[in-house]
Amino acid sequence: MSERSLKRKIKQTKEIYKKRMLENVKSVHEKYAECSPAAQDEDFIEDYDEPAPIEISFTAPPRLKDKIKNWFIEHRPSRKCLEGLLAILYDEGLDVPKSAATLIGKSEKIVVRNVMPGSYCHIGVEKQLKSFEFILQKYDKIDIDLNIDGIPIFKSSRVQLYPILAKIVNIKETINPFPVGVYIGYKKPASIDDFLKDLVDEVKALESKVLLDGKFVKINFRSLICDTPAKSFVCGIPGHSSSHGCSKCTQVAKRVNDTLTYSTVSGTLITDEDFASRKYPKHHYKSFQTKETPLEQIGFKMISQIPLDPMHLVDLGVMRKMLIRIINRRTENKTPKSHIDKISNELVKMQKFFPKEFPRKPRSLEDIHNWKATEFHQFLAYTGPLVLLNNVHHDIYYEFLLLHCAYRLLSSPREVTQYLEQAQGLLELFVENFPVVFGEGSVSFNVHSLLHLTSCAEQYGPLSSFSAYDFENKLQLLKKYVQKPSQILQQIVNRDKIQPVLKKIKNGRKFLGNRVSGIHINDCFFSEKSPNNFCMVKSETPIKIEKFLSGGNNSFESRRLLDLDNFYEEPVISGDLGIYKSKLVLGEKEHFCIGDIECKLLCLPFGSNFLLIPILHSCT
Repeated sequence: MSERSLKRKIKQTKEIYKKRMLENVKSVHEKYAECSPAAQDEDFIEDYDEPAPIEISFTAPPRLKDKIKNWFIEHRPSRKCLEGLLAILYDEGLDVPKSAATLIGKSEKIVVRNVMPGSYCHIGVEKQLKSFEFILQKYDKIDIDLNIDGIPIFKSSRVQLYPILAKIVNIKETINPFPVGVYIGYKKPASIDDFLKDLVDEVKALESKVLLDGKFVKINFRSLICDTPAKSFVCGIPGHSSSHGCSKCTQVAKRVNDTLTYSTVSGTLITDEDFASRKYPKHHYKSFQTKETPLEQIGFKMISQIPLDPMHLVDLGVMRKMLIRIINRRTENKTPKSHIDKISNELVKMQKFFPKEFPRKPRSLEDIHNWKATEFHQFLAYTGPLVLLNNVHHDIYYEFLLLHCAYRLLSSPREVTQYLEQAQGLLELFVENFPVVFGEGSVSFNVHSLLHLTSCAEQYGPLSSFSAYDFENKLQLLKKYVQKPSQILQQIVNRDKIQPVLKKIKNGRKFLGNRVSGIHINDCFFSEKSPNNFCMVKSETPIKIEKFLSGGNNSFESRRLLDLDNFYEEPVISGDLGIYKSKLVLGEKEHFCIGDIECKLLCLPFGSNFLLIPILHSCT
């Protein structure tokens, strides 16, 4: 329902209620007049002739056409499927339009230009920002992260999608990433200058500001976040297969047993000024050794504004490499096959202990080649310390713990600013020990790049704040928009414009009858039943929720977890990371307020004990 229609409906409803009230008052007056002569008193009648206006609050119920539109957006059926459904409902006499165009709007005509060897459509930064100016107009400045990456669309075709995605990172509301340009072709664009031409021209024309609802709002491009091949293409620098592949330092890789291997120490750090002056020519493509890249033309600082992506570097990079080498027994100390099977079995047994915040449950190592990035993240941050204990050589386990502890220190919003120096020391020791544990020639580009991860966290905050996870999710969504092999760019642009702007964050209570049985806080769910009833309250006290109290006091009944002990003492005391082992000995019943919750806990079985681990994205 449009705003004008809603106001008209409210006005009509008020008139109806007012008319009904007057009729009721007259009816009461007539009945009273029949039974009481005093009712003829003029003063009495005057009190009811003009009743005080009554304010009626009206919330329009969702109409059938609105429900169908929301269904179309959520489930993404084809347009032909939608029109078939509308035809059936219309024939039954229901209040729905005949065509999909009337329901969701007509398809927008887009401008497509040739970008060899494919086609490109530029949507525009300004146009996308204006589509949700009702949110942005109250801010004076907007910080934007960019992402460029490719994804195949069809399994039976070489057609690839290369969108330019953007995400606003500095406002309270969480706005979903959005495309500002989309390329389609059988190969990636041949020229980065041609590919980014529209973006560069638009940013120059905007002059770092955009007019939103009559107010100029400053826009600032904070960073470019992408994997190494995409970064190499966009920035005009050698990739990870080059001996000069490190974009942060001058370290030169050498070939060891036909494997490109880096040193375990950092070279001389490259600065923004070094890049701009082309101080190290071998760190640039020949075509960009004498001219600026497109990003430099719009003011990008090519070192400090292009951080390493933790998703590709750590989760899909180093963690995956370590596990595959363990499974394939490519380590100095071999892991028996029986122990690898034991690790897999323990991972599978943990599935029922994972709460709702984990859409993917642990899987066997037999499926490791099908694991997604979130599963490697899950292993590194949560399950790895438990399942690797006593199943791999102590040198391998200690090497894993070095990465695990540094990763958690740099991922938690509470610890990242306090323990940067400690995290850097852990990563340096990890890289130094890597060839000792995993063999000569094992220090790949990703392992070496860990030496520069802390400096990125120092500038941008927790690892999740400059990770590509949100962009990868958007890529998959753009891929799902394509329903047929023709007019692919049109499908993507027109389907994306009707998608919800804001990311859904669940907050509120869940009821069982008239009683509160669970509560959503910042997209985390807490309930009275395992595995969603463990959390950490203020003063880092782990508790077990037993009952939510009725009433409006927002409190719950719980018990403290006693008899806590550190899970490991080296390389960092686990208690400093909030990780404890416990026998789940419970204290007396206590009442806590919902506002006391600091984070949610993952509770995993560990022999006769349990391991308590803070869930990183629930930490505040």
